[in-house]
Amino acid sequence: MEQPAPVPRTSARIILLDGRSRVLLFSGRISSTVAGDTMAWFLPGGGAEEGELLAATAVRELFEETGLRAHPEELRGPVAVSRGVWSDGTTTYQAEDFVFVLRIAQWEVVTGGFTALERGQIVGHRWWTLDDLQRTAVLVFPRLLDELVARLIAGDEPGQPIELPWNAT
Repeated sequence: MEQPAPVPRTSARIILLDGRSRVLLFSGRISSTVAGDTMAWFLPGGGAEEGELLAATAVRELFEETGLRAHPEELRGPVAVSRGVWSDGTTTYQAEDFVFVLRIAQWEVVTGGFTALERGQIVGHRWWTLDDLQRTAVLVFPRLLDELVARLIAGDEPGQPIELPWNAT
């Protein structure tokens, strides 16, 4: 039986950097052509609604997933884009994730705004140091996030979105 073509899905994600240069990541079960069905860590964010600007998507998703209110003009970027295929268990998506940056002093994550999908997929969150990202053996999406975070911490923000690989190749 032939598999249906993946559904295009444009998303906006945020590298949320706190005053200690830590990055917020969520963990959850993912299904991808690269990883199979496995646990991974990923940036806050999600799919754009019809007609929604990417920066507006990013701040809406940030609020839903963390309780933190931000305004689109506070974001930097997009600083990166990552493309690949994943599944929520029902639908297979051809994703295009645009990544923004937001710097904050600190934040205590509140997950009460999760959608039903997020409640079913996300199992945890934590703040990661650059050292954590560089040393981890667990799966982190997008790939090479540690290299981009190192650049951002050093004050080297890409002028154009850089391509971050979806998979290891």
